[in-house]
Amino acid sequence: MITPTKFTSLNESVLGKAPVILQALDASMSIHKLYSLVEKRFEDAGEFLYAIDVLYVLDAIQVDLVTGMVHKC
Repeated sequence: MITPTKFTSLNESVLGKAPVILQALDASMSIHKLYSLVEKRFEDAGEFLYAIDVLYVLDAIQVDLVTGMVHKC
């Protein structure tokens, strides 16, 4: 679930898990390496990608689509 609801707590939602990505992202790294660092906190790769999308829309990260590298703004 992307946002918390009556049945989904903030910690279980994508909004609650997105900071995990920011904490793991010290320097530029590939999306694959980043996922391997945080995969235990996400149910699946789809949920991880939702969190990447949320961080991108909030301008917290930048993604280079040519190289596949992610870095903080």
